[in-house]
Amino acid sequence: MFYDRLFELHPLFRRLFVSDLEAQGAKLMSMMGAIVARIHDLDALAPMVGDLARRHVGYGVQPGHYEAMGDALIATLATALGPRFTPEIEAAWQRAYAALSEMMIEAAYPAPPG
Repeated sequence: MFYDRLFELHPLFRRLFVSDLEAQGAKLMSMMGAIVARIHDLDALAPMVGDLARRHVGYGVQPGHYEAMGDALIATLATALGPRFTPEIEAAWQRAYAALSEMMIEAAYPAPPG
């Protein structure tokens, strides 16, 4: 569902995914589970998401892609959860995604020294 929404919102992103989307979806769900389990301990989460972000550079992910991915994630959650996706839950996911994407961008694209 996530990838369908992502490609609907941003068709050009399809070229970033050369592997089997079913396998990719399983990896996404596994990583999301690991992140959700650690979301209240960003210090423990930072190395894991930093490594993930650096790997994504090799796949062609750019800093500007993170916002689009977040939009697709929130839209997917809204569809999947329906009326259970309350404004409070949406705001929590928005905050969590903003924090994670910031960590990932900083890890993958560190500011030049000086």
